[in-house]
Amino acid sequence: MNEQKLLKLHTLQMIIVIALLGVSLTNYGHPLISAGFMVAMLIGIIVLNSNFSDRIKLCNRWLQVLVQPFSLILAWGTLTGFILRLHFLPGLLFVILALIFIAGFLPFLHFYAAEVSNNFLRLLLVIWLFQCAILPLKMYNLSLSIAPVELTFIRTGFVGAIVYLLTILYLLRRWGWGNPFTIARRHDGFNWLVLIILIGLAFLLSLNIIDPAVWAKAGNLQKLRYVLTALEAGLAEEMLSRAAIPAGLGNLLSQTKNHLLWTIVLSSILFGMFHLTNLTAQDLGTTLYQVVMASFSGLFFVLLYLYTGQLWLVMLMHFYTDLASFANSASITITAITADDWIRILIVGAFINAIFVWLMFGKRRQVMELHLDRLSGQKGY
Repeated sequence: MNEQKLLKLHTLQMIIVIALLGVSLTNYGHPLISAGFMVAMLIGIIVLNSNFSDRIKLCNRWLQVLVQPFSLILAWGTLTGFILRLHFLPGLLFVILALIFIAGFLPFLHFYAAEVSNNFLRLLLVIWLFQCAILPLKMYNLSLSIAPVELTFIRTGFVGAIVYLLTILYLLRRWGWGNPFTIARRHDGFNWLVLIILIGLAFLLSLNIIDPAVWAKAGNLQKLRYVLTALEAGLAEEMLSRAAIPAGLGNLLSQTKNHLLWTIVLSSILFGMFHLTNLTAQDLGTTLYQVVMASFSGLFFVLLYLYTGQLWLVMLMHFYTDLASFANSASITITAITADDWIRILIVGAFINAIFVWLMFGKRRQVMELHLDRLSGQKGY
């Protein structure tokens, strides 16, 4: 599709979004936000279809980067909520709506996100888009009794996770960075024994196997919620923290001594710090425990990914780890943290740091450096 046709389609899309945002003024709990989004989208239409200066176009680009993802989600949620209230959302129609949601991000990515050229701003952008894409539909206060299965797909963030995964793959390609699923090669020096040791240690350290008796007690909708929430974490969080962030850091630090070391450390710390957002739903002690636990697990996952080059492997491990935790505790949140929990996580962290030191020497380090360079686009395929 040529640029002019895509521009017309995007203009039509923004007009539809503005209309849906107008509907959300009465249904959504924060009408001023909806009104602000409508104004921003209107500015986007005017600038995109007029001959303004480069400075104004740049300002509009960042306005749209900040506003348009939330506007798209709010508009799609308004449409979906309207259909739900009519009790008219069979499975096939829901799939169609989800595909429309995914396709709706393409013009935004093409005209705005892909045009960001500064590597630091790109790094901030992939983090921002994660927050946008995973935004659940809780703002609409829709009862699960209306369409329990369909709403579970939305409220767990699963649909948003698919959007985010495809978004990052598109942006990495447009920015000239590597495809996170194809950074490994047969002759990279990968050692299967090292992989076996890493996976074996992962299971020994986690000691978290799904209890069949506890799993059997959960209802079907509860099981679906556990699976989809774990999939959201495995897909979206790994795409962000093991692919997008290391790719961005790899570019920013490419001329820095020990860029591999700093990329691993910073990406792990960031992954832990992201969990501070849970302060809105739980106490400080529990949140700090999550931050520490996530930092250690993030360190292990990024080591596993950069050594093997297999993103699907860390996605699968993250998915299973979360699913086992949800199933065995019968909850998707951490409830009570004891002194024994802190002792255990610190011991696990010590083992993971020992693995970190071991992998940073010899051929193992060379393999990770090669994979990081491919991921960040510093080395060709």
